[in-house]
Amino acid sequence: MEDKPYTKILENLRNNGVQEIDHLIGLGEQESFYIDFKEVATKLSDNKLNDSDRKNYAKAISGFANTSGGLLVWGVKDNGSGNFSKREIENPEKFVSLLNNEVSLLTLPPQKEVNSFAIKDSNNKGFVITEIPKYYFSPVQVITGIKDIQYRYYIRSGSSFAPANHDLLTGLYNRQRSSKTIFCWNTDKNSYHEDENEIKCRIGFTIQNKGLGVLRNVWINFSAGNINLELEKTQQISVFEGWNMWGLGLNLVTNDAYKFAPQHFLNPFIIVFKIDKNNLPENGFIYISFGSDQSAPVELEIKFDKKKFEKFMKIGKRDADSFISNFGFNNKDALRNI
Repeated sequence: MEDKPYTKILENLRNNGVQEIDHLIGLGEQESFYIDFKEVATKLSDNKLNDSDRKNYAKAISGFANTSGGLLVWGVKDNGSGNFSKREIENPEKFVSLLNNEVSLLTLPPQKEVNSFAIKDSNNKGFVITEIPKYYFSPVQVITGIKDIQYRYYIRSGSSFAPANHDLLTGLYNRQRSSKTIFCWNTDKNSYHEDENEIKCRIGFTIQNKGLGVLRNVWINFSAGNINLELEKTQQISVFEGWNMWGLGLNLVTNDAYKFAPQHFLNPFIIVFKIDKNNLPENGFIYISFGSDQSAPVELEIKFDKKKFEKFMKIGKRDADSFISNFGFNNKDALRNI
């Protein structure tokens, strides 16, 4: 869902395991802004993280969370000058458990979305990957009791983590959070039509400025797959640039002259679903993300599978509102800050 800069690398690590580790080691410093390699100093028989690993873990959580997010790859030694070598962990699953036990104790606020998983070889040795997402709500401070990093803030700088000034970070977060954009769906009595062969449902996508500030550079992204739909432009498309339609995707950003005033609405397009009742979609989806220079980005993903359509077909009186409700358009599980 989320367009994280390291998403493809993370997918490759999950799918290809040690092969992708070898690939990243070969790249060396080329991927260094989003990836940090660390050799493990912890003796797993001690049942707790070594202070060196706790220090590296805390700095990485603060640094990646305060910047663009990233991946911490445990089990790789930095030999200097962009050269790395594998140093497999004896029991990577046990090391994951130790990391999970510590994560809520290392920073303020605690980073609950930090996630680790193991990559093992046939000898039960291997590596651990820790994903640390960007945090949008406040600066992330190290609070672990290790003397030389306690109460510091870090940012990712090149291939390392550098201490950051609190005022600098606070200013950055305040600019991001100075306003808030929300979304809603628009329908009317003519939005839904159904005959014996096809369901046609027109749903407008609208965002609203719920903050007190005037927003500029408002952007909206849309993509879809495995489902038959069209996008219709509205009159408000005139304030946007970059329709850039390709297949079922688009990128929009408001022009330099436009000001998105508090409580105002923007409805640049309407999604027109065309569902063949004799060939219901499998694994369809739509993805929308939006935001502005002064508000945190938001993403929404809605999935369409055959079971949901079969459930929808059992509804006695079907209309656009029941279509929205059935497929979870307003489900909190589909909505995230990014």
